[in-house]
Amino acid sequence: MTNVGPDTQDLYQERPDPKDPRRFEYQGAFEPAQVTIEQIKVKDAPTVKLQVVETRHGPIITPVVEGLKETLALRWTALDPGHLIDALYHLDLASNWQEFRDALSQWDVPGQNFVYADVNGHIGYQATGKIPIRPGGANAGDTPQPGWDGQHEWQGYIPFELLPASFDPPSGVIVTANQRIVDSYPYKISNEFDPGFRAQRIQQLLAAVDKLTPDDMNRIQMDVVDLSAAPFLSFLRSLPVKSDRAKRAQQLLRDWDGSMRADAAAPAIYWSWQLHMSDRVFHDKLGDDLYRDFLGEASFEALYDMVRNPDNGWFVVLADPLHHGRDDLAALALEDALTELEQRLGPDTSTWQWGKLHTVSFPHPIGEVLPMIFNIGPFPNGGSFYTVDNGPFDPTQPYAQTAHPSMRMVVDLSDLEATRVIYATGQSGQPFSPHWGDLTPLWLTGGYVKLRFATARQGSLEGTLSFKAR
Repeated sequence: MTNVGPDTQDLYQERPDPKDPRRFEYQGAFEPAQVTIEQIKVKDAPTVKLQVVETRHGPIITPVVEGLKETLALRWTALDPGHLIDALYHLDLASNWQEFRDALSQWDVPGQNFVYADVNGHIGYQATGKIPIRPGGANAGDTPQPGWDGQHEWQGYIPFELLPASFDPPSGVIVTANQRIVDSYPYKISNEFDPGFRAQRIQQLLAAVDKLTPDDMNRIQMDVVDLSAAPFLSFLRSLPVKSDRAKRAQQLLRDWDGSMRADAAAPAIYWSWQLHMSDRVFHDKLGDDLYRDFLGEASFEALYDMVRNPDNGWFVVLADPLHHGRDDLAALALEDALTELEQRLGPDTSTWQWGKLHTVSFPHPIGEVLPMIFNIGPFPNGGSFYTVDNGPFDPTQPYAQTAHPSMRMVVDLSDLEATRVIYATGQSGQPFSPHWGDLTPLWLTGGYVKLRFATARQGSLEGTLSFKAR
């Protein structure tokens, strides 16, 4: 399973009745909103009561969004009654492709990519989700729409039978990594698909082996080569630079294959340069607030498209027009990056490692109070935004990892008893359990444990957890 990333939210501008703010205009008349009081109990404190006002489009979110003055309602499929539990139940009972699809026809929120395989050698793919059909083109719903004229209402949902699916494709391969599902499609699914570097890398690795083994699949899951780095490295390696430290950094980049290994220096140089290049190119033109929202995958992917044109109009410093062009700004950003890394990692580049900056942690909900007791980590870790072993970070607070594979699994349908699995932490969610975090060392190094299916193995279970209704 991976996320389809469908666009299932719209904002509607609402016009309240000047005489009664609980009524809202729709097609020339005012209709009453639904008003409910939500009570949130707080330990050792009075119950907090929140008034929720819902129009035909959804709850008014203005009171809970800081700085928002316009009256906006949120239309979101997740706020509708769903059938997820029914889908899960029937999915657990499915024994063939048709029963698998029948179960997923009830899967409404969140939209997911499902892959299928069975012991008879069949494979399949099915997109799921309750995805609205909107009036207008591909950008419909991207900005708040008038909620009073009736011209922007959803026109139902994409029928399950028309959602992208595949069964036994001629290639014999199905890859899903949040990328665009199909090139051409009559309905809008999303405008924010993953750019596809991870999917491309998986395809490369699969094509490189004639007959795949479980060990090959392990290796693919742990791969940290970032294909998005290629167009940047092609000019960074030959960039005219002046300082000795920039020349040393350039040599490290020349010897580098784009692998975001935790023990390598080049990824640290590359990602620090990416942040400073984004700052040089976009910050002065967007302003602080918009730049802060734009920084990250949006800015990296914009640069990816721009760097092939060295004279792109964005490559200029507004306050100093003498600095312009891709190579000029890139050289300045490289110096910025090296200054940052010297401050963070010291002046000796031989000791620089990506994992000293890029760390992964597994925080407990109350870990902010006692992090040493309740949190697991931090640990040095490889990867980046666009690697198969995914490792994005918050660019406004670099470089701690913000997401990771929560579980890895390799299944050989000819030998289910050899199924391999690993969680990022452990089997227990209790911090004082011996199984709280005991799998993390294996997860970090690409190890696995066997997942036994045979009922005969149940005798070796350590314990049983029972849920009893009161």
